[in-house]
Amino acid sequence: MKTAEELPESQRSALTASAPGIPDPSAKALVERLMVWMPGLSDTEARIEIADRFREFCDRTNCWSVDESWPLERDCCLSAGWPNVPAGAVALRVRESRCGPQTWQGLPPFVRAEGLPGPHPTFSFGTFPPWVGSLRLRAAALGGEVPLFFVRIVLAPAVGSEALPAALVARYGDAIVSGARAHLSAMPNRPWSDPQSAALHGQKYEAAVAFARGEFECDGVPSHLQTRSRTPFLI
Repeated sequence: MKTAEELPESQRSALTASAPGIPDPSAKALVERLMVWMPGLSDTEARIEIADRFREFCDRTNCWSVDESWPLERDCCLSAGWPNVPAGAVALRVRESRCGPQTWQGLPPFVRAEGLPGPHPTFSFGTFPPWVGSLRLRAAALGGEVPLFFVRIVLAPAVGSEALPAALVARYGDAIVSGARAHLSAMPNRPWSDPQSAALHGQKYEAAVAFARGEFECDGVPSHLQTRSRTPFLI
């Protein structure tokens, strides 16, 4: 495996232009970066690899999410609601939900989700427990709004999509490239096969995954990495 100093000037310039920090926050920059390090890798193979690692990273770290809320106006609401999933993304799962003082990892028993994972999940509300009615009565007595049901949904790029959030690319692009290099370098009998590089970049990638997962588990979703919907999620 050549070092950056050993690469031809044209390739070295391309590498420097997109790393580190990735001034061009796009999937294309990551693809070009990966191809510099992987001799013989086609553009199509590089695009597929970057997209696969991004989906894996989102799935393992909860780093991309969308927030949604629905008013609980009646004792029983059977109409379905759907979150504002961005174009080019799929909803993987419900990370957490909240209503009044109650919080859940995932969904409570009176809410059902369909179409997960997928681009257009729906949420159906069944019979609410008594405390939801108490919240509604209390809000009415105080002249406030009806209680809201909040949900936070983990997202990932859809298969075939390169519509990656710029903030995610800028923050975790190095980790995605390391994960891609680790996966590709571990392949046997390829022009880019390199077990040592696979081990090195595998360690870098796993360290980044662990860091990001800890960041989102401890602090919630940083605002610059979150897709806001109609109502912000309250923690």
